[in-house]
Amino acid sequence: MSNQMLVIGDLHGDYYRLKRILEENQISRIIENGDDIELEIIDYQTFVVFVGDYIDWRGEELENPLNLKYSDMIKGTSKIVNLVSKMLEKRENVFTLIGNHEEMMFRALKIVEGLNIDEIGEMFEKISRNPYSVMKEVAERGILEQFLSFYNWYSQGGLNTIRSFGNIENLIEIVQQRRLFKNLLLFVYFDTVEGDRIMISHSFPDDTTCIDRIIQESITPKDIQLLLWSRRIWGIDAFNGVRTEPLREEEIISVLDKNRIKHYIVGHTRVSLEPKPFVYLNGRVINVDNHGIPQSQPLIIKDIKISGFRSSLYNL
Repeated sequence: MSNQMLVIGDLHGDYYRLKRILEENQISRIIENGDDIELEIIDYQTFVVFVGDYIDWRGEELENPLNLKYSDMIKGTSKIVNLVSKMLEKRENVFTLIGNHEEMMFRALKIVEGLNIDEIGEMFEKISRNPYSVMKEVAERGILEQFLSFYNWYSQGGLNTIRSFGNIENLIEIVQQRRLFKNLLLFVYFDTVEGDRIMISHSFPDDTTCIDRIIQESITPKDIQLLLWSRRIWGIDAFNGVRTEPLREEEIISVLDKNRIKHYIVGHTRVSLEPKPFVYLNGRVINVDNHGIPQSQPLIIKDIKISGFRSSLYNL
């Protein structure tokens, strides 16, 4: 029996893009009742894979078919979390990968171990005026590292994520309870009856031996960072964003051939302004990150015969 696979790239709070993609492809029908969402499953068979970065809208253009104002559009992140969690509850064959923004949020929220909620609120006020004004205070309290993790996330879309859930208390509760955050995968790969594989992770690892370790079931903590942050395949340094020498095409093809990977699908780094996935090396690598591009399309792979899959839950 042939299957179909739908791979959805980085959403970053773009709820109406997700709604459109699910309805256009006859996966689900979504009914909104205020902030509540009802989900009717239409297609139970298609494999639906999300590549991560559901959260942290940073001001990119969002789809807005109802002409909603900013205060309503900012709720898109909470709606995405709600909708995807319900998909996980109602149907099988849904795979939710973690993105680097989810990892940033998890690390950022560890600051509650050193500050209570009231103190975090006060810190927000200080950050809004001068982010460096709290450095001395947090250093003296021994939580400088937690603060820097928090501010890194806060300044890269985290503030909008907090606002989407109303406040940080609500966000922490949602992170602890919603199925999406309990089911985040580091990677997933599918075996086909033809003997090849389709592998998906948030990014393509800068160190290609990481792919060998995935197949050998021997990944390391360093590999987790490689799978969330790498950008060298696109000629970009993972952390400072400057141009760097890209991975050699021969090296990429060699590791894919060695592990029988027909397609390696990633998000994380938008490399084109086209509203469709970016196909590299004749489809051996496909980038589905087209956030901020209205009416952009997911990746659809038709007529594949999947014999099994393997995935790994993310653990902070």
